[in-house]
Amino acid sequence: MSQGSAEGSVACECRWGGDRSRGCWCGCSTSSGPVAVPPAYAQIFQMAFQAQAQAQAQLLAQAQAPTPAPAPAVPTVDQNRLKYIVSLFVGNALIWWRSLKRAYEPREITWAEFQREFDDKYRPKMYRDKKRMEFLNLVQGDEQTVAEYELRFAALAKYAPEAVATGGSLLSF
Repeated sequence: MSQGSAEGSVACECRWGGDRSRGCWCGCSTSSGPVAVPPAYAQIFQMAFQAQAQAQAQLLAQAQAPTPAPAPAVPTVDQNRLKYIVSLFVGNALIWWRSLKRAYEPREITWAEFQREFDDKYRPKMYRDKKRMEFLNLVQGDEQTVAEYELRFAALAKYAPEAVATGGSLLSF
């Protein structure tokens, strides 16, 4: 064991050469008493502990914060169409819509389902069948212009979609 240069201090015999009289900061077995940390290390430890405390506080705050609800999906054209149409309902139509919506809960009613339900409620099958037959028997009269015939055709075509030729199913002569 060697004598230190400072008055009253005794150098540690370990390879770090700490001051044994105040306790070697390396924690070796030659230390007598509590371990003294050099000031430079004490400052580094203090900064590390503060950073760790801040990180834990942030994690705790995140864990305690309510989780935001997932962003809703972007509405489709059909969903927007349905919302718009329903916004026009008043009176009995609004009452009917609310009961229909409850019947489909917990999921949302689709546009196709809405159309089917609406047709069943406000355009009975007998009426639709009558309009379908009217479409199938439609002819341009002598006193009817092409524009008038086309207008009537378009108005009745929705009652017989299977009978309306599409571009791909037209016959060529």
